[in-house]
Amino acid sequence: MSISCKHVFIVSVVLVFLNLSVAARSDTPGAKGAPPGSYIAEGDASFEKGLSLTECIEMGLQNNLGIRSASYSPRIAGAAVIEAKAEFDMVYSLTYAFIDKDFPSATVLDGAAILRQKSHQVETKLAKKLLTGGSIEFGFYTNHQKSNSIFASVNPRSDSNFRFSIVQRLLRGFGPEYNRSRIDTARNEAKIEDLRFEKEVLDVVFQIEKAYWEYVGFVHDLRVRDEAIKTAEQTLANVTKQVEAGKKLELERLEAAEDLENKKLARLITAKRVDDARDALVRLIEPYSEGVRWEAKIYVPGLLGRREVDTDLEKNIKTALAKRHELLQAELIIENLGTEERVAKNEMLPTFNLAYEVTWHGLDYQTYGSVRDISIDRYVTDQLTAYFEYPLFNRAAKSRYLKTRYNLDRAMVDIDSLRMDVTLDVRAAVRNVKVTKNAIEVARRSLELASRKLAVERKRYDAGHATLRDTLEYEQEKIRAQTLYIRAKIDYEQSVNGLERATANTLEKYDIDIERDHVAARALAASQNRINSNAEKD
Repeated sequence: MSISCKHVFIVSVVLVFLNLSVAARSDTPGAKGAPPGSYIAEGDASFEKGLSLTECIEMGLQNNLGIRSASYSPRIAGAAVIEAKAEFDMVYSLTYAFIDKDFPSATVLDGAAILRQKSHQVETKLAKKLLTGGSIEFGFYTNHQKSNSIFASVNPRSDSNFRFSIVQRLLRGFGPEYNRSRIDTARNEAKIEDLRFEKEVLDVVFQIEKAYWEYVGFVHDLRVRDEAIKTAEQTLANVTKQVEAGKKLELERLEAAEDLENKKLARLITAKRVDDARDALVRLIEPYSEGVRWEAKIYVPGLLGRREVDTDLEKNIKTALAKRHELLQAELIIENLGTEERVAKNEMLPTFNLAYEVTWHGLDYQTYGSVRDISIDRYVTDQLTAYFEYPLFNRAAKSRYLKTRYNLDRAMVDIDSLRMDVTLDVRAAVRNVKVTKNAIEVARRSLELASRKLAVERKRYDAGHATLRDTLEYEQEKIRAQTLYIRAKIDYEQSVNGLERATANTLEKYDIDIERDHVAARALAASQNRINSNAEKD
């Protein structure tokens, strides 16, 4: 991901939803444009319509306070890049001084008993630091002076000169690599902050996915409980009629009534779980303490379909090692530590600088005349200076180098450990997908067997060869099988989301693009408008 040099990161999240939200509300299985992970079953008209998973993610990313806070870090890091580059900007300076000096004469040759001098001094110059480790400077200086000395042959007197100088480091501090180190480090820091922000976005999306599918699972479980209550009510009504007709004992009516109450209790517990799961989801998509729509409707898809995902282990590990944000951050940190090491190694060298300065002089009664008197072939002063410095033992520079060397070695060990952690994470995620996929088939067969056993037991009960208690136990087994089947489907969705997170593919799945500048400003403005709208309603 490139970092603009002219525009500082104002990073936020913009979702590109290509007709997903409309298609997500369709009741047709496999509808075109349905959000990833959203499966719409026929005959689910009883389910409430509301926000789809994609819309929940959109709202969550727009409203999340953590993402808004994290978006400032890339912006700050981008400003640091400009600050590092500014070290090589040209500097202009202008100095003016007025001097009024009276001092006693030391000799009759001073030309006055009390020597009085007034002077106006002006100096202006341009200076620039070079990537080679040197600096250049070009300036103009003039001094207009008036004295009461009778021996001053030029009075008033104007001295003017143009000066050009260049200083170059030849050992310590020499070369573009050394002098660009701050810029290179700042750029990598900006990339690191960008990756951290992407990771923050990915984590928020994963949390919303997890909360959404937990809610969907509990809603489907609640539907099973509702159907079980209807069945229990019908059973109680039938048994009551038979008891009144003298065909059944009162004990069976009591057993049917007890079973109905137990199923109502189970529904109450499941309904609480549904409300808790919805609150957890709404908390993620509307994190503000005021104006939260706790009763927001969430679209609940059916569970007829199954999203396929590539479970090739080597391919997924390779993808994760190339895309995981923490690994990319660690590589940039190592690059910065390598830069620090090279800088510290250079600073162990002696300081040896060469400086050359040339000055062209002019003299006249007036400033204009002194400037006009300047010539490149006369009144010229050339100066060449060599400077050498080396601390005895040089322990400070050597210790800094050793510290950077140790930090780099430690970072290399850390990234090897991190690669192993990522590999283990992907292996576990792939294994989880395979297990949960097989669990769906096992749960489906178990549900079929439970349904068949219940059907046989009901026939035996109707024929008078089985008790009501036995029949109710088989009904309870079928309910457990239905719950386990729903759990298996939800676990598979969660495992697929976990694999996509482990391989850093979550953002691509939803076409989430990390934009900057005016696009980010629009996203933040839209979020702020929503806050203001809620405040006005209150």
